[in-house]
Amino acid sequence: MSRKNTTAPRRVLFPVLNRLGALRILLMLPAVALLFAAPAPGTRPEYHGWGMILTLIVPTLAPMVFLVLLLDVMMSAVFMVDQRGAERTRLKYIVFFQLLLAAMLAAVWYPYFRAIL
Repeated sequence: MSRKNTTAPRRVLFPVLNRLGALRILLMLPAVALLFAAPAPGTRPEYHGWGMILTLIVPTLAPMVFLVLLLDVMMSAVFMVDQRGAERTRLKYIVFFQLLLAAMLAAVWYPYFRAIL
């Protein structure tokens, strides 16, 4: 009877998370959550109850998280100027990953904010 290799996902996931760093992961978690929390365009705000979270609080957090992602991209690019070798490659990876997440966030939330304006 053969035993399945259960360490394979760990070999892939842990190096990726290690390259990003703990604070960047904590920044990306709300960004990923906001990807799934975008209300439909034209949704009326609710001013009381649990509906207030999805119609008032989450839409105000989306631009803030988006701008913080872009700020971290800018800071990573500034730090990349002085680095060479493996550290420069790591920072390029971080910039790419965060720009991808910011683009996805903008694409998901664009219809909602377009309907408001």
